[in-house]
Amino acid sequence: MKKYIFGLFFALISVAMFTACSADEGTDEGNDAKAQVTLYQYTVAKPYDADADTEVRVVANSATSEAYSLAESKESYESHIKELGTEGYNDYVVKNGEKVEGISGASNADKYYTGLSGDNVITVVAVGKGGMSSQSVSFKAIAWETVTTGTYYFGAASIKNVFGAASTTTTLQKATNVDGLYRFVSLFGNGNNMKFTLTGDEGSDKDGHYVICHIAAQSTGLQYGKYGDLGVRDVATWQNSSDYLANNVMYDNHICVFWNQYYVSAGNTGYGYDEFVPNN
Repeated sequence: MKKYIFGLFFALISVAMFTACSADEGTDEGNDAKAQVTLYQYTVAKPYDADADTEVRVVANSATSEAYSLAESKESYESHIKELGTEGYNDYVVKNGEKVEGISGASNADKYYTGLSGDNVITVVAVGKGGMSSQSVSFKAIAWETVTTGTYYFGAASIKNVFGAASTTTTLQKATNVDGLYRFVSLFGNGNNMKFTLTGDEGSDKDGHYVICHIAAQSTGLQYGKYGDLGVRDVATWQNSSDYLANNVMYDNHICVFWNQYYVSAGNTGYGYDEFVPNN
């Protein structure tokens, strides 16, 4: 009986050791069975354009000797996958893509993809021990078309003081591949746009027919003294109440009236009615 118990004990120990080794495979540095990358995607900051540029962090395991990346339209990606299969597409990326600098063994590198348009797929292929493997992320670049130019008038004293003027000329653009999305180009200068969306709700008053708009919280790119970044949002967002949304409208002739609040992390800096008047 004693002999049986000792035999069982050592058998259990052996199973535990085998299980532990299998679980560690590919997770401990230097013990990876096959080259592999993990991708993390980030929204870019200035001076990059978040509408057309994206940042991807490539994290490689210890079995990876090098990595290659390729960004192409979703349509082209799907066509290549259908024609070549996953393994064939990995070869295609290595031959036609760019080598990711800084990847060798357990390592990571940040890569920026700029000037994209439409729906894109970004694929990174890891090359090394055990052959190749890949991972992909998608990115939808926003395409814009100009609606009109005009003058934007600021209502809150805080933005007038920081911006240095009570009004500015700007261009109103509409997204062609995102329903109901608009922007004022460089409204706050130096590529700092302001976006807004149509809610789909409509109405009319003495000035004509309009669509109700929503201005989500976003940065102006301006600094408010020692308080740092100055943000903008409509009062409805600030007060977390849709009751105020009707104060933000765009008329059929593209005149816009927004009840906007400007703020910093410490709190409110002021609010008022902004207005955009087209040139034509």
